[in-house]
Amino acid sequence: MIDAAGMIVMPGGVDVHTHVAGGALNFARGLVPENQRAARKFLHGLDRRAGLGGMTPTTFATGYLYAGMGWTTVNEAAVPILSARHTHEELHDIPIVDKTSLVLMANNEFVLDLLEAGEAERAKHVVAWLVGAAKAYGVKAVNPGGVEAWKWGKNANTLHAPIEGYKKVTPAQIIASLASIADDLKLPHPVHLHCNNLGVPGNFATTIETMNVLSGHRAHLAHLQFHAYGGDDWSTMRSISSPAASGGTSTSRTRPAAASCRTSTRIGIW
Repeated sequence: MIDAAGMIVMPGGVDVHTHVAGGALNFARGLVPENQRAARKFLHGLDRRAGLGGMTPTTFATGYLYAGMGWTTVNEAAVPILSARHTHEELHDIPIVDKTSLVLMANNEFVLDLLEAGEAERAKHVVAWLVGAAKAYGVKAVNPGGVEAWKWGKNANTLHAPIEGYKKVTPAQIIASLASIADDLKLPHPVHLHCNNLGVPGNFATTIETMNVLSGHRAHLAHLQFHAYGGDDWSTMRSISSPAASGGTSTSRTRPAAASCRTSTRIGIW
């Protein structure tokens, strides 16, 4: 029995967007070798395995640190299909907390090629297979079409222009298609969306436009703060996350004008 007198009791936390396992974490560990010396050490004992904290904690330390803060569940939010097996090996090593993962889709060549060909039903089957093969909880969409455009030295800065390398496929089509597929497949988590134009001045307009594209579908918009900047350039850039959260105002450097968000979408914001 735990004596909780004088304490605050609340449900365990669920981190719906984290990065705790997989190839990206190992790249990060390689970029900060000094972390091995400076990080908090977890010594091996009867009830604990050895590990390191710091910027990129090891698997056992990740579980201990999350549990120590009251978290019960973590969701690894970016799993490339080719490293899904490795990701699950690391997730299996993280103790105490429950784990889920999301598989990356918005720049998958198979999916984009099928959307280009107008074969939406086959695209749905591919998405279903990828989710099953990756043992994922849902679909992650990062900079839809933008990562594909990077192969050509370009980006996807607007939602309705065809992405580089394709004649028809647009970021808006990718977003709407993945949201629709996630709903059709009745996945427990809606499409988990990292919008286009992350972190640049005036990207609030893209975020509102994305919400309109998602009309009628479930969606989760990740790290909205970085998709909610006003201003016309880096000198006038500012946060307008509060208006964005309510579908509110626009990006001008002076008094904001009205911006329309017509969506009836059920959107989660993180």
